[in-house]
Amino acid sequence: MTATLIKARDAKIYWNCSHTGRVYDVRVRDRYDPAEERTCSSGAVWASWMHGKSMPPEAVFGELLLRYGFTTLEEARIALLQFAKIDNCAWARAMLKVGAYGARP
Repeated sequence: MTATLIKARDAKIYWNCSHTGRVYDVRVRDRYDPAEERTCSSGAVWASWMHGKSMPPEAVFGELLLRYGFTTLEEARIALLQFAKIDNCAWARAMLKVGAYGARP
């Protein structure tokens, strides 16, 4: 990954949910956008992100995966690509590298 990574403390994680409650259209941004129409992880919005009881990015991904699930395998791959933009999400970059979720190295 050649782009500059987003600091975890600055990461804003957005997603949409289908009518069945499954996740799609995950996006990770480096700033909060009040005009954004997707759901945003509340932990990623407030100053306490990555501190105290807030969920780190891997916990947000785990909740999206296990609690809600993704609409398709491709949406799971897109989510991994988005989480891979966060500096402390080496696990997402590693999963993409080894071909997890149908990703191509």
